[in-house]
Amino acid sequence: MREEIKKKLSARNWFNSSSEEIQKALIEAPESFENFISELAAREEKAGNIEILKMVGVSFGNHFALPIFEVKNTVSGKVFEYEYVGRKRGEKHSVRGLIMIEKDGELEYFVVRKSWRFAVAKEVNESIGSIYEPDDESRQDKYKFKNYLEEAFAEQMGLKNIRFDRFYDLGWIYPDVGMSHHKVSLFAAVLTNGEIDWSKLIPTKKVDSKNYEFSYELLPVNGLLEYLRETNDAHLLAIFGRLQALNVIKL
Repeated sequence: MREEIKKKLSARNWFNSSSEEIQKALIEAPESFENFISELAAREEKAGNIEILKMVGVSFGNHFALPIFEVKNTVSGKVFEYEYVGRKRGEKHSVRGLIMIEKDGELEYFVVRKSWRFAVAKEVNESIGSIYEPDDESRQDKYKFKNYLEEAFAEQMGLKNIRFDRFYDLGWIYPDVGMSHHKVSLFAAVLTNGEIDWSKLIPTKKVDSKNYEFSYELLPVNGLLEYLRETNDAHLLAIFGRLQALNVIKL
């Protein structure tokens, strides 16, 4: 894998123009960052009117990398530095979603989370998630993707099994294209409150599966508009936007 990445990097003009120290840092990057390095090696050297000349700095944290480039504006000729935040797992990072519960053909509840988030040092209302992307084959097959999420959330919620009665693959979003290359996969699912009363099974207690605590909340769908006015979670807002565009829900 490393030799293949080294070969790809060596085909990039910016890499060959970078210092030996930078080249060594990329080639000997932590093993957990191989996806990031592989995508970096495949990255185009020109984006619009911005051309990469060389890399002038790179650092690796626990989860993120910060590559800093010297670039040129091909229109004005101005040379300056540019950087972005990269994730060690590569651009495909996580799955964020919304589970809704239906009773007698009408949506009755929706499931969200409360989490303390380190970066903002606050408790936030957000979409459910903390699920990594499945492999490419499972992600591209709607039924395999659905089964993957059912198993993942059943495990996270401490339930024997979950079977989505309706499932919506809502595609990808870039949360902040000005800062990072990473993209997030979105979905929505409906559980039918028939023989199983999901409103009593969805846990509301604290869960710790990612070294931070979060709790689920089961909220009545008639409070949805108020919730959307108050939430700052971009993933959740994007989910509702796409659900409306698909005529799944009406607000």
